[in-house]
Amino acid sequence: VDTTSSSSPDANEGSEQRGEAAVEASSPGVYFAVDDRVVWLSEVGEFSLIASPDGQVRQLLVGPERRLSLVGDTGIWVLEQGRFVPWLEFDSGLGRVEQVAIGEGEVWAIGSAAIGVSRQSQWSLAGKLEREVVGFASGARGALFGLVDEHVLRFEGPDAWIDVGVALPFAHASELAIADSGRVAIAGATCELAVVDANEPGAAWARGRESGYGCEYPSALAIDGRGRVWVGSTTGVHVVESSGAVQAYPTGSLPELVGSLRSIAVIGEGPRELPSAGPIRSGGFAGTLEFRGKPLAKAKVEICPRPAPLFHSTPCDNSKLRFTTTTAADGRFRFDAVPLARYGWALQIGEQWTSTEADAVVGTMQADQVLDIGVQRLE
Repeated sequence: VDTTSSSSPDANEGSEQRGEAAVEASSPGVYFAVDDRVVWLSEVGEFSLIASPDGQVRQLLVGPERRLSLVGDTGIWVLEQGRFVPWLEFDSGLGRVEQVAIGEGEVWAIGSAAIGVSRQSQWSLAGKLEREVVGFASGARGALFGLVDEHVLRFEGPDAWIDVGVALPFAHASELAIADSGRVAIAGATCELAVVDANEPGAAWARGRESGYGCEYPSALAIDGRGRVWVGSTTGVHVVESSGAVQAYPTGSLPELVGSLRSIAVIGEGPRELPSAGPIRSGGFAGTLEFRGKPLAKAKVEICPRPAPLFHSTPCDNSKLRFTTTTAADGRFRFDAVPLARYGWALQIGEQWTSTEADAVVGTMQADQVLDIGVQRLE
């Protein structure tokens, strides 16, 4: 599996902007897990695509010897000379692995059935954790931290969680990232952001979910060596400086990152200068709706990156990327010229709404093309 440049037509225009050089084992830069692929942003601001093993990309970590590690469904791979190679297979007793952190000489995995630790590739399993760990990450010298019940806790073992004294300025935290410097970043479920120093828990800065930030529903978080926080969400990527300044990359402005952004990892300081966001590319989104075996005509349809299960007006009413239309007589609907993104759809039947999450939609939008999701049958 060789390292290649992005397959996007726009991305291939000019290799000086979109680099094609092979990624070495510990190449510094920012790595993004997007759908089933890994995208590398080098220190000089060039993007390259790294093929993932068997299409499995769930989480990116910085592993032993500063090598990028990829967590898949069945195990962990490491990046060596531009390709991912198998490193550690999960024990079947873990169940579905939900969180992984790599410490000093050990790997901890939190699964649906058990929590386990691997030392020298040998797994030892303990009982299932009684508490939900939202984030699990490693810091300097292999120290492990978890985000549990709105608290940042140092992990010393399944039964030993030590509160480091970080008081979050918001509730419903959803993402955690640790930097070698000791900085800890926490993102709230609606994109609030806090950065604290694990060595001085009282020192913190925070940012709310205001229009100048532009983030919605965070899904990935990382801190680079320059102290910048990288936040991936349904609306794109936002890089936040400690001063509060934000470099925004709206979805569609970087074709390499279109899709479901699942994880971000940084090796080194990150790009010296952040690349500029390109023009927002657009495409189409279409499908056909059937209800109880018949085309559903004149029904209201809306799309957004994350239709909400609980809402005041419609499932997409709070989204910046919200588009509405009505089905034709044959149940067909179509949206043209919408920003490239991963969309879910919502449909109103009478007074009731039904919706699907974006991850349930098969396919990724391409510039100037229509993504047809086919016939959606409802009962």
